[in-house]
Amino acid sequence: IKVPEVSMNLDRMKVPEASTMMFFLVRFIIGCGLPFSVIESPFFRDFVKAARPSFLKFLPSRFTGASRWIDIVHRHTLQR
Repeated sequence: IKVPEVSMNLDRMKVPEASTMMFFLVRFIIGCGLPFSVIESPFFRDFVKAARPSFLKFLPSRFTGASRWIDIVHRHTLQR
């Protein structure tokens, strides 16, 4: 199965929306006890490409972005 090029070209995402998606992605990874290496999995990237292609460019590596987002999710959880 291949994502049509048309849908990839029409999909646009701005930073605020990408930030919201990253927050929920990191919360999902932490909540399910998954390793952050899942972000680099070709299977996960295929899923993102099929669901929301423009989000791919916002995905960090497990090393570069994980700690920042863990802190954000942690602070949000403490505020609840």
